[in-house]
Amino acid sequence: MSLSGLRSFSGPFDWIVSDFQSVLKMIESDFDDFMNKDNIFELPFDPNKTRRFIDEKYGFLFLMK
Repeated sequence: MSLSGLRSFSGPFDWIVSDFQSVLKMIESDFDDFMNKDNIFELPFDPNKTRRFIDEKYGFLFLMK
């Protein structure tokens, strides 16, 4: 998108897989414990996928190469 001039930056939600209710819960809690390492766990390794982490408080899925 940036190459097309449609976007100049990305925000934190651009890198998170989540549903609307989870995002709403986090906003309503004023981002309480957002990215708290005690809530984030790596999912089992799958050689066909990127590394995956889940935030157990909000249910967010983070993908890493």
